[in-house]
Amino acid sequence: MIFAGVSWGWYRLRAKGGTDPVGVTAGNCLRTLLFALLRAVMVQERAPSSAQGLAYALCSGRLIPGLGYVAW
Repeated sequence: MIFAGVSWGWYRLRAKGGTDPVGVTAGNCLRTLLFALLRAVMVQERAPSSAQGLAYALCSGRLIPGLGYVAW
């Protein structure tokens, strides 16, 4: 959690001067999707996941933080 907080703060400071924060944040989220899918495939053998679990993970990991950033 500490690493996540520091990373989010660093991301926020770097994006401070941007002209289109919504577009930049959406683009960054889409670019990380490939890495998340690759990781999911690598872990799938050890920990099977359900569609509901994946939906919760996407909402909590991508959608909600993105909306929070836009609102802030």
